[in-house]
Amino acid sequence: MRFDISKLDLKLLLRALILNSEPNGIGIAEYLIKKDRNLLVDSITDKEFEFYTYDLRNAKEGNFRILDYYYGKPIKFDIRKKANGQILVDSSAFDSRIGKYKFLEILISYFQTKDFTIIKKGYTYNNFPETDLNRKEDIKELKKITNNLLVKRNVNGRHWIVDDSKIQFESEYNQIIK
Repeated sequence: MRFDISKLDLKLLLRALILNSEPNGIGIAEYLIKKDRNLLVDSITDKEFEFYTYDLRNAKEGNFRILDYYYGKPIKFDIRKKANGQILVDSSAFDSRIGKYKFLEILISYFQTKDFTIIKKGYTYNNFPETDLNRKEDIKELKKITNNLLVKRNVNGRHWIVDDSKIQFESEYNQIIK
């Protein structure tokens, strides 16, 4: 799925992605070692945010990989900034490691639905992991939400918005972090 996140607080989004992700593979060892050393592994500091987003914040346009792995957690956060100021993110890389619709669930859980739009509804592949963070009942509810998106148009073209009346789930990981 592809989203326009131009109106979102990017720092809150990164913190939500990190919090709602889990380490995998060899990253599990890295995560546990850093956590044992009392390092902040489930969020991002202001200084780290400034460092990782410097190019994005200071460029007029371009493609940016904000994070790849963060203390063993596969964040895979690629952003495209357009010359008109629009900021787009494709959730496929994140969702393929954390679980189908997980990026959408995080957006719904942490932000008002009027502050983001969906530019592309589908995925380019269907190989999604089943994880503790991506429960089948949540996937079913999120699929219902994507099937009931409202079509809109603006100067950037056709897009979809979430119909708030169709949201009937409460994310287990709906923690507000600031």
